[in-house]
Amino acid sequence: MNIKALQTFLTVLEAGTLSAAAHQLDISQPAISKQLKALETELGTQLLVRGRRGVIELTSAGRLLREYAENVLRQYQSLLATLTALKEQGAGILHIAASTTPGHFFLPKWLSAFQQSHAEIQTHLFITNSAGVLERLGAGQADLGFIGREVSDPELVCTPVVEDEIVLAVPAGHPFASRDMVSREELLSERLILREPGSATRQFVEGQLSPEERERLSQASVLELGSTHAVLAAVAAGAGIGFLSRRALDERGRPDVVSVRVQGIDGRRHLYLVYPRNRAQWPPLRAFVDFILQARGPA
Repeated sequence: MNIKALQTFLTVLEAGTLSAAAHQLDISQPAISKQLKALETELGTQLLVRGRRGVIELTSAGRLLREYAENVLRQYQSLLATLTALKEQGAGILHIAASTTPGHFFLPKWLSAFQQSHAEIQTHLFITNSAGVLERLGAGQADLGFIGREVSDPELVCTPVVEDEIVLAVPAGHPFASRDMVSREELLSERLILREPGSATRQFVEGQLSPEERERLSQASVLELGSTHAVLAAVAAGAGIGFLSRRALDERGRPDVVSVRVQGIDGRRHLYLVYPRNRAQWPPLRAFVDFILQARGPA
């Protein structure tokens, strides 16, 4: 049973005859008869009886359906009016997916400020890795995302929003801690703490290595952890050394973990805002994107 069929049914009752209803709806009389017959077939009972000169009369089942249809259509019109108001006001629920660095170190502040100026828009934040963000966008489970690497996809808008830096973090008591720089050979001889595959931080580090070094990394003593905070905690506990966002070290504000440069590795990168191109003008998303681009400052 669909809304259109119920609307046709009520129009026939209001018009009194099939021919009058056909004229009012600007469709053929056979098309109306087909819709009414489909309703009767679906409900398994006769709804209408044609009287003299084609005047429609209701059966007992038809009278029950008329009451039901009137209630359904009132609710349907109310729903449409509410949805229109939401669209006009830019209200809605914005589902955001973010990788751990933007999710932990940038978005809490941004979301707090956004809610102060857009109280009508609810925001739900889900933190995963960059691959997980893209998966949620592709599945329609997120309206926009924040990731640690650029993606080339014609269906997505990908915009840099803030600069970041990946650094090698070592415990304060580690032999590397007192040095300005270590070689890549020395790096690969250590027990490394890395983010899981699918993390932009992991992909960034591997992208800085040669194929031979990546092969050595795959055979090295490695501890894989699922978040920036977990890597930082493991480094602080002396479990090894690892790459993470400088933002995590700055926020920690304690001297038990320090950063060291690695020869030939430039840790500078951008964090990116990404969202489906075909939803770019949806009012809640547009409002949030405009807010973020303004909050980030000059590009």
